[in-house]
Amino acid sequence: MYVILTYDVNKKRSKKIMEICQRYLVHVQRSVFEGTITEGKLKKLKNELSSSLNSSEDSCSIYITTNYQYLNKQTIGKAIFQSNILCYQETGLTEQKTMLKDEETTKG
Repeated sequence: MYVILTYDVNKKRSKKIMEICQRYLVHVQRSVFEGTITEGKLKKLKNELSSSLNSSEDSCSIYITTNYQYLNKQTIGKAIFQSNILCYQETGLTEQKTMLKDEETTKG
């Protein structure tokens, strides 16, 4: 599955939350991570975040797509390319097709 994770946490917990997320996903912006993850690893990630967040001050959102071929990401400005997805560029706008390289090579 492919996920996009965003968080808004108290500054004193920000570094810890970022370190947890970096173990599982690709860091794309200040508090935004994305990437391919298994259900088991997603469960571990959620458990680690739950034990580190203060639910009265912090929030974390995880957007999950089980079929990432339907996700069309458009970025205006500086684009960050992850190593686990195929990308192409257009003038002024970057679109990332979220197909894993492994799947693309098996399609022939």
